[in-house]
Amino acid sequence: MRYVRIFLIIVILLCLFCSCFNAGEEPKVETPSTDKNLTDSTEETQSTDKTLSTDKNLMDSTEETQSTDKTPATDEMLMDLVSKIYNESELLEIVNFDGSIKGLNTKYPIECMRTIADIYRVSYLGSDRVAVIVFDDSGSKMWGRIYPLTLSKDAFDNVVEGQSLETVMKIDPNGEYLFLYTGRNDFPRTSAHYTKDGYLITIEYDDSNTIIGIREELI
Repeated sequence: MRYVRIFLIIVILLCLFCSCFNAGEEPKVETPSTDKNLTDSTEETQSTDKTLSTDKNLMDSTEETQSTDKTPATDEMLMDLVSKIYNESELLEIVNFDGSIKGLNTKYPIECMRTIADIYRVSYLGSDRVAVIVFDDSGSKMWGRIYPLTLSKDAFDNVVEGQSLETVMKIDPNGEYLFLYTGRNDFPRTSAHYTKDGYLITIEYDDSNTIIGIREELI
């Protein structure tokens, strides 16, 4: 009986010892995968933000370039705006340039540009000529020509409505009279006259070649 009691006491002590030992250990908690997913999500968000930022910078750069391509018109004379006088071969190359207004500006810096509605007219000055190139609102070239600068604006002071096309042609035989040669009825019946003191004079005619309007503006 005595040995039985001793055996029971030993069993009880062993149980208590094991219980205390297990209580002293920290439970092993498995780290949830949520933390890793959160990290991956954060990295993905940062990557997206970086991409969006890059796209915005690209758009800002494009808008800035377009803004530069479409410089507002100025009220200064052509002669006061330009810093270079181009020779004949350069003027020919300019009017024959086949590209955008941005490309032209890269090769021949634009110093004089006028805006007429959605049309952009760029001018380059020569010694006795002017090269004029016209672009649409997207910056694409429409046409380019070289005009002689032989007369002053005051040569047209006595030209008034009611006079004939013949009178104008006697004053400026080198003017532009495209409507006479196109053979089209829908072509504007106007003549253009570029003067050496920096003006463009546009004269409008009716079907009988009588002057019905005169407009003066800076080249």
